[in-house]
Amino acid sequence: MDGGSRAELYFRLLLVFVNSENVFAEDIFLPQRLRIIKAIENHETSVEQVVTELLAMTPTLDLQNKIRHLATAFEHAPALSAEEKFSAPYQRRFESELAIYFLKHPTPGMMESLRLVSEKIIALLLHNPEHTFKVAFAYFAGVSNRAYQDGFGFFDHIPSRDEVIAILRNNHEKDFARILMIQQEIFFDLKNLESIDNIIFPHPKSFVDEVQSLAKRHHLIFFKPSYQNAIRQLTDCYMYNSDLYKNRGRTVRSAAQAARQNFLGIMLKQQDHTGFATSLTDYLPWLPDVTFQYPDFNNDIVKKFLEQEVVYVSGYSGLATCFMSLMLLLGELSTQDNNNYLLAFSMYLVAGGLHSLHEALYPTAKYLHLIKDYEEPRFQLFFNMFAGDEGFQKNYRGGWNNLVSYVRKVLGVERVEVARVDGENSSHSPFCRGVA
Repeated sequence: MDGGSRAELYFRLLLVFVNSENVFAEDIFLPQRLRIIKAIENHETSVEQVVTELLAMTPTLDLQNKIRHLATAFEHAPALSAEEKFSAPYQRRFESELAIYFLKHPTPGMMESLRLVSEKIIALLLHNPEHTFKVAFAYFAGVSNRAYQDGFGFFDHIPSRDEVIAILRNNHEKDFARILMIQQEIFFDLKNLESIDNIIFPHPKSFVDEVQSLAKRHHLIFFKPSYQNAIRQLTDCYMYNSDLYKNRGRTVRSAAQAARQNFLGIMLKQQDHTGFATSLTDYLPWLPDVTFQYPDFNNDIVKKFLEQEVVYVSGYSGLATCFMSLMLLLGELSTQDNNNYLLAFSMYLVAGGLHSLHEALYPTAKYLHLIKDYEEPRFQLFFNMFAGDEGFQKNYRGGWNNLVSYVRKVLGVERVEVARVDGENSSHSPFCRGVA
């Protein structure tokens, strides 16, 4: 089987078994829904396997015929072009809905992981002169030499050190995006300083010893035992200079042509942003990568993304390497806190339009082994790390319910009410070739 969008097929199949606003309602069709959700989240490429399993699980002939009809329509749909695969409206909507829900309702575990990292940053700010992180403070307001890429959660002014410390210390949910923006830029500034020999690191043991221990724990090669080398150990020597980042498949559009926006998520400009707008009281308009990055369709990484129907925003995330390095170097977090910090910044990156979820997760799995067995875009391996987290489960279900509610409005339940499969219209596909 090969034809239209697998993701759209899976969503149409899901609608066959949705009878309420609660996708996870305990009813007779829950097993079918969970099987289809697994196919969506893990980017399953074998439509035959998914359809075969659904048919075996579904006892009534009417529902079996609906499944067969949709599968046949998918099979006979014209192959999608590279541009159509890149548009990936259903995958983009899925990731956006989930990330935005977590952005608006960060779990207690996410906020605690932010607090633990912020404590170390506060100590850095208090133990060093005000001018030490001046580049970061300029970027907070979008007035640095990186201002073309205004950060998600930035200020409308250059904040004082006391203001930044207060935001980090208060750790309010409403400041979730701003806290992560502050943390990432402090780390960027620290990493890019010509010399950090005069930086005071208020740790119980020396910073270099800590990084050496970290390198050993993660099977890294530690080069010279210096402050400068230590701060760049993970991001540059081990991760950012690796083959994964040498060519990320980007064809950068002119940022001057990109307008600041206040739409959350990774939908493309021409796609439906219903429910994703923010107000000026929430976030100032920013420039997300999704508005001015574009893929090179001849690039091998891009080709793999499109073949797997994985959302491409801007290639594997360099910000992910910085966030994880910051967490590991400054946080001294437990395993569960590590997981929650990974969840926090991943949802920040997707909700802010900076990266897709796979672009954020894969580097941390490949280099730091933080998601066991995550070699392909199988999101359930990541989600299952929070199986016992009530806050995560509540948000996860909330995001999915919002998603299916939207998809029902777009596709229309009546579109799947077909009780026969006679091949009469097999050349006609009900699958939308445009963008949802």
